[in-house]
Amino acid sequence: MPPLPEFQSAMSRYLTSAPGPEVPALLRNLLPPGSSRPDKRFAVYKNNVYARLVDALRDTFPAIERLVGEEFFRYAAVEYIAQTPPVTASLLAYGNGFPEFLAGFPAVAQLPYLGDVARLELLYLEAYHAADAEPSGDASAVTPDDDIFPKLHPSARLMTSPFQVSRIWELNRGAAAFEEVALPPLREYLLVIRPAREVEVRRVPFGVYAALFAFAQGASCAGARDEAEWAEPGFDFRAHYESLARGGTFVAGTTERIHRS
Repeated sequence: MPPLPEFQSAMSRYLTSAPGPEVPALLRNLLPPGSSRPDKRFAVYKNNVYARLVDALRDTFPAIERLVGEEFFRYAAVEYIAQTPPVTASLLAYGNGFPEFLAGFPAVAQLPYLGDVARLELLYLEAYHAADAEPSGDASAVTPDDDIFPKLHPSARLMTSPFQVSRIWELNRGAAAFEEVALPPLREYLLVIRPAREVEVRRVPFGVYAALFAFAQGASCAGARDEAEWAEPGFDFRAHYESLARGGTFVAGTTERIHRS
């Protein structure tokens, strides 16, 4: 009998290796002499591991599965698992690299938006599991003075894509049938946020995205306004800021003001 750490290491490498390789001799020797079909016996455990990991990816990326179909999704998931086995006991965060994998997966090169749709699905889950916080509620709670530093809601996530990923995602997140829709390339700027119970995916103008990105980096209203006006000359910062505040984008009671001497 090999030492326990050696056995555990060998078993872990086998279970997370690509499908197909033979069982290592160290593991084969654990079976009684004369045991028949040792590869098949160990394959049962390996198949169970892969099945659970495929299910975890399926739960996280339902729109991707609907876009490519159940059979192809399983094929892609197995390829990803073989390259990126889990490194922690928890599967909640497993699949964080799946969007990048899909973006570079030759088998889906004809679907260049797939990686960004997967990224949106991840952000949706992040927003869903983010910490709760009381949103500001209305514009009067957070005024757009130049010397204040509004704090974004902890669930706020930002992304941009050269494709209409939010529309593709919306069309593929439910079970309802729909006709194939041709969407021309159109860059999107998205705010994913959960100010109340439901996660919202909001399409925002470039100027709003620039302002939100600045706020996420700790900018003041003055700094965010400068970024928004650079992105969209003539941008009405106050009107958009008040709309964001009414939509629960900022956290109540966390606005900081610069102290002037």
